[in-house]
Order: sequence, then structure tokens, then C-alpha cells
Amino acid sequence: MKRLKDIALDWDDDKYYHTGMHHSTLSRYINEGYEGIRKINEPLHSPALTFGSMVDVLITEGEDAFDRKFSIGCCGLSDKVKTIVETLYSSYGRIYKDFSSIPYDVVSNVAKECGYYSDNKFDKYRYDRLMAAAQSVDQYYQNLRSGKTVVDIDEASKAYACRDRLLVSETTKGYFSESKDESVEKVYQAVFAEEIDGILYAIKLDLVIVDHDMKTITLCDLKTTGIIEAVFAKSFVKFAYDIQARLYYRVIKKAIEKDDYFKDFTVFSDFRFIVINKDSLDPLVFSFDADREGDIKIGYIRLRDPFDVAKEVDSYLKDEKKLPYDISRDKANDIENILLAQSMKL
Repeated sequence: MKRLKDIALDWDDDKYYHTGMHHSTLSRYINEGYEGIRKINEPLHSPALTFGSMVDVLITEGEDAFDRKFSIGCCGLSDKVKTIVETLYSSYGRIYKDFSSIPYDVVSNVAKECGYYSDNKFDKYRYDRLMAAAQSVDQYYQNLRSGKTVVDIDEASKAYACRDRLLVSETTKGYFSESKDESVEKVYQAVFAEEIDGILYAIKLDLVIVDHDMKTITLCDLKTTGIIEAVFAKSFVKFAYDIQARLYYRVIKKAIEKDDYFKDFTVFSDFRFIVINKDSLDPLVFSFDADREGDIKIGYIRLRDPFDVAKEVDSYLKDEKKLPYDISRDKANDIENILLAQSMKL
């Protein structure tokens, strides 16, 4: 019997993150708009993303993969400072072998962008403040150079607790437990890439459940949330997870249509979000109908079509001089018209 993992792409993380358009890019554009277009392909770093990655690896890849990707230690640095060091390493790690060799203005500007003493009057103090903890900062920088993400033991313990809870909760254990039915296949971290309307999209699915007898495919994504699980809908809107659901659904549908075995399978449109908070540990599952085109209006909330957003982003990336909202460099621009155009994007 053919398996879905047989038609998934055998890409490592580096190829995946540097190929095609990703849902995270589109979600970031939804939140940051034109102001963030210049850095839209730069990696995002935050303690929340790191924690989510830990839980994701533990659930979908196991403890050996966790040990390969993470180093548990305690360097006494704040989350803000860690984010600064991670951002600097992402951009300059191949150039500078130690933190102290990174130019003053580069360090100060990145720290400012990360919201660290961001007022201009703190330009020198900002750098001096970081260098006051130079030994710990450089130790963290060197740990990143090792290829592992350094995490505090408390956060690692909470990640393990999330993993354990997901595996025993009546709500979620069925998603992750090994199936006794040989016709049911569970695939973790499945990568697919498809071109749609001239744009290449790459997706990585946390979990795909394939029922070969029933010829059905269920798409799932694991979310660690900073708020209690019951109010996940707030995060859904804030981080534009609808973009992810609709993009993943359409890409995998197109991928299986080209395969003689899977082309007759039904991809369920109710995309599943499996949600857990590291403090409450009360996992819940939410669904969203991903088989919809165009903008979606739910009350006062407007969810933009992901493929329209992608075309917008693509146009800015191809033409660095392009301005938003039909703004012209050759005339005075009417502010009321610009504000109206902006409101239409919300």
C-alpha cells in the first residue's frame, strides 16, 4: 500500500525555509503591512516561537530530535536580550565568530528594532547595557553557533509537560497515539510544494491522518498558545491562522491530484488546530472550514484571501520601488483616499 509520506518532499529545514512562499510570510504581512515588507523573509525569533518549536519537535519527531536541536542551559539573560542575540546571529552569525566583534551600530540598531531601550536617546546606553553582560551574551551567541537553540530548563520542563498532557488527554490522545489499524497512517512534518497562479508555495504539516480504507485525509496543526485554550479564537484572528488552513488545504489537494493512488482521496476541509497552553495544560481541538475562496467576513472580522495576499507580497518583493495604496512619487497624494484604501485591507 502506498503511503502519503512516499509522495511528500524529502527537504531539510534549510531548503524548506528558503523555498517558496510560506503561510508565516503571509501572516506576517497581514500583521505588519507594507512597513514590514523589507524584512518579511527574515526569520522571526521570540520565546513563544521557541517554546512552540520545542513542543512540536517532542510530539512529532521525538526526544532524539529534541536533543539534536535544543541545548538546555541557563545563561541568566532576559527573553528580550535572547531575542536580540538570536536576531543578530541569524543575520551575522556566518560573518562574526563572537558577539563582541559585531559592530556597535549593528548591535544597537537590532536591539532598538527589538524594542530594547528603543528611544534614540538611549543609543549608546543600549549597547553598553548589553555589553555589561558580555560573557553571558557571548556564551549564548556561541551556543547558537553550535547549531542548537539554547533553552532554559524551566521552559524545557514545561514543553515536556505539554507533550505528556497531549498524549494522555482524552481530547487529544487519539490524534497522536499509534493506530492499531494498519489502514490508518499518521504522517508528521510532511512537506509539500505546489505552484498556484504563478507563485510557488511550500507547506509543512505537523500531522496528517490518512485513512486508506475510507480514502480520507485529515490535516492538523499543533499550536502552543500564550492564552488559555478556550479563547484560542482570539489568537486565530490575531495571527491569521486562517491563512495557514486555506493555504495548506489547497496545496495538499493539488499535490494528491497528481498521484494515481491518492487522486481519489477526500481531503477533509475542517482543518484541525490542536491547542495547548503551557500553564493550564487543558488541550482543546478547534476546526476551521478551509475550503473557501475570497475574503471571509465573520461579524466585524474580515479574513483576507491568502492567495490575494500572496500576490500582493510577491509584487512588492519583485519591485522594491513599488508603493502601497496607489501612492505616487509624481504628485501630492490624497490622505483620505489612502486611509480609505487602508480600511479596505483590514
